[in-house]
Amino acid sequence: MKIFLIRIGLSLIIAYIIGYGLIVLKNIWTKELDLQKTFPNPFGFIHFKKESVTQTQQALKERAKELSKEILEFLADRERSAPRLPQKETWNIDTELMLRHLKETMNQYSIKFASRVITIRNEFSSLGLIDEELDKFYEHPTNFIGIRIIGERLGALAEQLK
Repeated sequence: MKIFLIRIGLSLIIAYIIGYGLIVLKNIWTKELDLQKTFPNPFGFIHFKKESVTQTQQALKERAKELSKEILEFLADRERSAPRLPQKETWNIDTELMLRHLKETMNQYSIKFASRVITIRNEFSSLGLIDEELDKFYEHPTNFIGIRIIGERLGALAEQLK
């Protein structure tokens, strides 16, 4: 009987600890809890960074505007270096050059921008800012038009933030 009561007591203690932990996590998530007050830092080697929502949104706005600018500049550079339109006499060579240029452009876009675009788009989405046109292209732009839409729509979303 004693062991049974001890197990019940331990179960209640564990349930209390888990419940408290979930409440703390919820409050941290909803930013209703000041970590500095809840978890004092007697040794001074842990530093909590406090940012207001407006500072975070302002930083997102600046990052999105900068990324938009970089993408559109990249696209302009790639368009300037594009091979000529296919000519009747050299159709096969010209189309091969165009396809190679498009493939190189898409590879460079993926390396330079794709992960940042996805991250920033997800940050906008978490704030409730959704752009249906951006959502069609942000993961797989497929061509110059898709890249242009991504660059322009990121800039437009950035302007919606205060």
